[in-house]
Amino acid sequence: MTKKEFTKAIAERLEVPVRVADEFFDAFVFVLKEELIAENKVQLSTLGIFETRIRRGRETINPFTMEELSVPEKRIVKFTPSKYLKELVNF
Repeated sequence: MTKKEFTKAIAERLEVPVRVADEFFDAFVFVLKEELIAENKVQLSTLGIFETRIRRGRETINPFTMEELSVPEKRIVKFTPSKYLKELVNF
């Protein structure tokens, strides 16, 4: 499902113009992004938990050149689905 299809579905569900649903979606993504940048956990009870974590740096080898490479640590976004969402998907 694309963003356009998603916002259209929201607009139909809420009986509002697609433009309003699109603005709502953009605001949702903006707030989520700002909270994750601030390293805050975002917990939405029926959806799940969005949080940032640090992925450790590691040493690896390029299998084609056999060259040793160092992969630095970096922040990643982790999503943990709620129990409710898991049950919906695994009906």
